[in-house]
Amino acid sequence: NFFSNSKLLFVLSCFIFVSCSKTKIEGSIGTNSTTNDSTTIYIAGNIGDEPVLWKNGTAEILSKTAGAAYQETVSDTNVYVAGENGGQYVYWKNGIQNNIVSYYNGLSSISLIENNVYYSTFYSCWENGSMIKLPDQWVVYSTFAAGNDIYFVGDDSANDAVYWKNNILNVVARPPVPFSGSDPVAVDGPNADCIYVSGNDVYVGGNVFGGAAVYWKNGIADTLHSAIIGSGMVTINSIFVSANDVYVSGNVLAIEGA
Repeated sequence: NFFSNSKLLFVLSCFIFVSCSKTKIEGSIGTNSTTNDSTTIYIAGNIGDEPVLWKNGTAEILSKTAGAAYQETVSDTNVYVAGENGGQYVYWKNGIQNNIVSYYNGLSSISLIENNVYYSTFYSCWENGSMIKLPDQWVVYSTFAAGNDIYFVGDDSANDAVYWKNNILNVVARPPVPFSGSDPVAVDGPNADCIYVSGNDVYVGGNVFGGAAVYWKNGIADTLHSAIIGSGMVTINSIFVSANDVYVSGNVLAIEGA
């Protein structure tokens, strides 16, 4: 078994949000002007057991009690961070905590369409604090908003790696054998853990049979390998696309005896 013969070398599961603004500098003569891009980078994570949001490397402690910050998104001038704190799945809006439901397992994710807040909590998903049910839903790992379209990503009851776009189920990958058990998560099949939409392209990150990290672009798989000698990529936890460049973060395991 790949996992039983491995030890954890490195885990990276941060979620990065990049916000860009432009500053126009007027020339002193005539109408000449220069436009400079100013990029703000947000990273959600932890210092010890305190949930933290970093903005361009400066840390903001979200809570002094034990918790975790998993993912952030920016809407207008508002910064939202999904996580858990005090036994609750929560999100922070500009540092103010909002409770969703009791914490039980797994990461949480948040996305925004105008003033509507969408939230995923492993076995459930929410719209403005009210639980919603997706077709053939089993687990939900992440949510993403693109324009007026809302996406959730996870596994269906047949253990397919899937995403839902506006409540419509789309299968990304199927397990090697039909699922017939009671817990799809425990089966060695494909998992869809994160999603990013760029134009008409849908990128889904996760893993496949045997623990290989992979992302799918419009259903076409690209298996990833670790650059660390004697180790292997296990899964992708976050994915970001800029032009033709695809960025991922995830888990790397060192294989004993390698």
